[in-house]
Amino acid sequence: MRSLGISWRAAWRLKHKLLRAMQEREADRVLRGRVEADDAYLGGARSGNRGRGAAGKRPFVIAVETRPNPEGGLPHPVYVRFDPLPDFRQTTLAHWAERALDVDTLMVSDGLAGFLAAGAQVTYHQRVVVHPRKSSELDCFHWINTLLGGSSPL
Repeated sequence: MRSLGISWRAAWRLKHKLLRAMQEREADRVLRGRVEADDAYLGGARSGNRGRGAAGKRPFVIAVETRPNPEGGLPHPVYVRFDPLPDFRQTTLAHWAERALDVDTLMVSDGLAGFLAAGAQVTYHQRVVVHPRKSSELDCFHWINTLLGGSSPL
């Protein structure tokens, strides 16, 4: 608003038009190569139940395509997808993988049972059971945790 010298309504409208254009351009992007994938919930803090099934929370899958770092170390992020889903059932995640991932992908996921069906849609699936550790303690989920705002070991 201040930078452009326009009203807050015009700035708000411009912001939402830009977000919509970005969403439309990226909606059909298929991730390939090495992809970190995880389930999460989006929504503000509310009293009551926490975690899976909490009221007012929206389930979604976050997936990050990465490429090897030529200097060694952690791979670099290239593209990311945030896809809202109705649930994390196997059929839902399998359908998501068909739309979002290339067949020749290496998908790295946690131990969520639904990701088994998603992993069947790609050539390679590396399943890393996180419990009793936190996923933030594992380098294989570095970019997922960074994007979700979780702590990262680096």
